[in-house]
Amino acid sequence: KDNWRAKAKNLPAEDLDTDLSKAFRRAVLEDAELYAALKEGCERFARYRDYSRIPWEDSELRYDLIGKLRSKLASVCLSALKPGLVILDEFQRFKHLLDGDDEASMLATALFEHPDVRVLLLSATPYKMFTLDQENDEDDHYPDFIRTLNFLFNDSGKVDEVKSLLSEHRTTLHACAKGSVCHPGKKAELERALLNVMCRTERVATTRDHNSMLTEIERTAPLTPADLQHAATVDAVAICVKAGEPIEYWKSAPYLINFLKHYELRHKLDAQLNAPSDALRGTLSSANGQLLTKGKFEGYQALDPANPRMRVLFEDTIDKGMWQLLWMPPSMPYIEPGGAYQDKDGLTKALVFSSWSAVPDAIASICSYEAERKMIAGTSVSHSELYDKIKPLLRFAVASNDNRLTGMPVIAWLLPSPTLATKIDPLEIALGRGSGPLDVQELRDEVKAICRSLVETLPDAGEGTRADERWYWAAPILLDSHNGLLDWCKSHSGWRSATPDHESGTRFKDHIDLLVSMAEGNIPLGPQPDDLVDVLCDLALAGPGVCALRALHRIGAGLDAADPNLLSAAARIASGFRSL
Repeated sequence: KDNWRAKAKNLPAEDLDTDLSKAFRRAVLEDAELYAALKEGCERFARYRDYSRIPWEDSELRYDLIGKLRSKLASVCLSALKPGLVILDEFQRFKHLLDGDDEASMLATALFEHPDVRVLLLSATPYKMFTLDQENDEDDHYPDFIRTLNFLFNDSGKVDEVKSLLSEHRTTLHACAKGSVCHPGKKAELERALLNVMCRTERVATTRDHNSMLTEIERTAPLTPADLQHAATVDAVAICVKAGEPIEYWKSAPYLINFLKHYELRHKLDAQLNAPSDALRGTLSSANGQLLTKGKFEGYQALDPANPRMRVLFEDTIDKGMWQLLWMPPSMPYIEPGGAYQDKDGLTKALVFSSWSAVPDAIASICSYEAERKMIAGTSVSHSELYDKIKPLLRFAVASNDNRLTGMPVIAWLLPSPTLATKIDPLEIALGRGSGPLDVQELRDEVKAICRSLVETLPDAGEGTRADERWYWAAPILLDSHNGLLDWCKSHSGWRSATPDHESGTRFKDHIDLLVSMAEGNIPLGPQPDDLVDVLCDLALAGPGVCALRALHRIGAGLDAADPNLLSAAARIASGFRSL
């Protein structure tokens, strides 16, 4: 309750739409039943109570009231819209909105039926005119297609006409298959009817030579004897438990017994494991190497892809060194890629389509395991030890011996410095040279020259014989002490609120308080380290906070780099790098 009051009090007035606020208040007052429920809720929650002491009846009323208020607000906001075109991309995911009777469907219907509105349904996965035995009832394509036509035509007569034409066309196709003379039948008439509400567009059709700069690379997926053994085993298990034909699953994923968790075959197998038949026991006992076991993973044993398609996926990704990369190589680099990214400019993402839910599980599990296995090659670490040894890194901690805040270098690493983000832009430097990607050292030399001039604007260094390492985290905030960054650091709605909840404890706030105190000149500094310029160069080129702010500022529609919203967004992005 206190948290809600604080957030409501600090909510900027400019973030609220005055007309919508008035319309929502009026709509609640005009709904006598809702207004009465709101008054009752206020009376029941007039005083603060611990969550565990709130009666179930009061909680039920509260959540019901919240739901009704949200629904009322959605209706009010919907009435304020004046859409000319409503687009549903991949509309099959929202098919329940087309003819449903729940609140979401009713809101969608009100939007679709808005005066002068047009509705466009988009999908890259056209309907198929048949449904396979392996597909469940929810994937019955023909009824889905008819439901969509009912929505598009909004005329049952026209839908019945299309259904009749489809039936006649089907009869014609069957006659052709039986050797009869094949006539076009109702094909042209069917096309004309459907073109009233749908069309198929191909980007390739707009190109001069119809290739759209694409090259089709045909890949063969070699079949091994071991693959056939897997097929024979899963087929034998299906026969033993009286499940359907598993061949289509086998074509798409390996180790089916492990990955078909939500399929009929696995359900029937699980039901018989406590009292298996002799045939089933014998089949599973002879399935050497065809089941995934804990022992294989624990010792990081090499794992056979066990599927032709999975083997090709291995070749195109893991075998090309993609397991070494945190993210994809840049398509237009302005710095010469090095390290693991050297000579990786031909890599691209692989988009895998499949109708079976077992396929994503199999790909994620087996490919991730193989990548992990390569990463720990040459060590004696077991699978369980690898996860046991994970320790938190880059923490905002306090030294036990002298109460010194040890996370200040991390603060500098995450700080979204407007000065470093705007004064130093490697993209602009590369474009200014106009000679393609820059050599890393060449770029660093130019950036260090800029950093050297920035260091000269910093306050004078103190006296002493030993370099003060606090300059490493103090320099960035001192460069920005007069451009709004300091106010953002001090504000409760600034950096403190832009960090995840698990990082918003006392120690993080203590680090921010120390940073602010340094920026305000309350902490004297000793001599600057000789490599301060090098550290600033590293932060400018690779600091997550600086890089995030620079990227957001490029597309920030004229926003100042020190805009609090940009700073908070950059801080959230930078914080994500700590959990990589």
